[in-house]
Amino acid sequence: MYIKRRIISLLVLCVFILLCFAESENTPPIEVKTTIDRQEITVGDNIIYMVECEDLQKGDIEFPLNLKSLGNFEIKDVEVDEKQAIYTLTNFNVGEDTIPPITLKYKIDGEEYEIETGKISVTIKSVLTPDIKDIRDIKPPLDIPLNKLPFILGFISAVLIGGCVYFLLKKIKKGRIHIIEKEIRPAHEIAYERLKLLKLDERRVKEYYIELSDTIRRYIEARFGISAPTETTYELLAALKKKKIKYLNFNHMRDFFWGCDLVKFAKYVPDIDAVKRDSNSARLIIDETREREERPDRIATHSTPYIVTTGQAG
Repeated sequence: MYIKRRIISLLVLCVFILLCFAESENTPPIEVKTTIDRQEITVGDNIIYMVECEDLQKGDIEFPLNLKSLGNFEIKDVEVDEKQAIYTLTNFNVGEDTIPPITLKYKIDGEEYEIETGKISVTIKSVLTPDIKDIRDIKPPLDIPLNKLPFILGFISAVLIGGCVYFLLKKIKKGRIHIIEKEIRPAHEIAYERLKLLKLDERRVKEYYIELSDTIRRYIEARFGISAPTETTYELLAALKKKKIKYLNFNHMRDFFWGCDLVKFAKYVPDIDAVKRDSNSARLIIDETREREERPDRIATHSTPYIVTTGQAG
């Protein structure tokens, strides 16, 4: 009788082990790796949180994209590809905090599964120095005496401007003032002319690159309405990427401006082949993004003309 009970117990144990083994076989193993670019940040700084899945085969993984935050960390941006998601986070609470786990869904052979990432601890430091305990209160508002002179001058200016507008409209209505109209020149035509006027002097390579970069920046300003001449290369590339311009090869544009900056600011002196290559890149940028349909508009000639100038070799 004792032996019979032992045999039954062993059979039950074997069945239990087989069921556990079968369950583990039905859930395909997958490993998710989470990393951050730094362990300590200052209040309001960005931190890059990366979720990677390298060993997923014959299936696809779904990263959560509609999250507003991860715990106390605000999500500012998300970039996703087939096997990884990059979250840009920020936190405004001082002290130790934790990026909580997120649940990922994935499919293998038509079956859906879920897996949860691990926690990551982050230290958030204050921007205040140790000798400053807290932000000082603002000073109370000052009483500003009312000065009537600006109101009087504003009223007189409004009357004068109104009178001038009335006079001009009256003259135009009577036909005594004629508005001369002309066609707007496409931005790419002006840019082509500037490139044609550029002459390379081996003693003034830096000046050549300044003119070359400025030509493309002014073309971008006229073509897409971006204040390219006054922006840094980083700001300009960010504005171009945000606009999602059709036909624009972003990598090509980025390499061109980075190459120009090396010569302009890093004292890099390219050889003649590199100069020719960069000049061809400038023309290619215009070729790729120029207007595909020419539809000239009409404007009054009051606007300042676009003047093309080039430096001469000294």
